[in-house]
Amino acid sequence: MTARRKDISQQHPELFSRFKTELEKQFTAIMTSGRACRMAIHPVGKNQARQNTCQGIEAKRIVGAFSCNPRQRSITGLAEAGAHAVYAIKVLEDGTYRLMVNGSDLGNAKDCYVEIASRSLKPEDATPEKLTFPPLELRKGKQEFTFGVNGSSGAKKKSRASIKMLRFIQLARR
Repeated sequence: MTARRKDISQQHPELFSRFKTELEKQFTAIMTSGRACRMAIHPVGKNQARQNTCQGIEAKRIVGAFSCNPRQRSITGLAEAGAHAVYAIKVLEDGTYRLMVNGSDLGNAKDCYVEIASRSLKPEDATPEKLTFPPLELRKGKQEFTFGVNGSSGAKKKSRASIKMLRFIQLARR
C-alpha cells in the first residue's frame, strides 16, 4: 500500500473530518497514557553545564510549517505568520534573565516574539545568527515560553530561518 500525495480533503470533507477526529482522539490517548515521549523540562537559573539552554528541536509543541533537523538539533522554517514553538523550563532561582536565540537566517527579527511570564517581548538586538531579548523577571518554578512569528511584514515567501539554541542568561538574583 502506498501513501497518497494528492490532497483530497476538499473533495471528501466528510471523510477528512472523520479521519481528523479519529487521529486527534488517538493522539490524545497516546499523550495521556504516560507512554508518550515528552521533551525535557530544561533547568534555568544556575550557571552550570547543560543548564540554561534548550536546543531548537527540543520544543514541547511546534505549530506551523517546520522541518526538523535532528543531526543539527534545530528546527527550520519559522517564517509563516502564527508559526511558533513552545518550550518547557524550570526556573531554579527567582531573578532577572535575558533570552538569546542562536540560529541562522534570522533576518526577519522584527516579526519574532517571545511570550513568557505573561509578557510578549520583541528582540532588542538582532543579527542573522542571534536574537537578544530584553531582560525579564522570572519566578522559581515550572513554566512554558513560546518563540514565534507574528508575520506583520506580510511576506509570503518562506524563510529558511533555523533555530538552533535558546539560552537564558541570569543577570541578577532576587
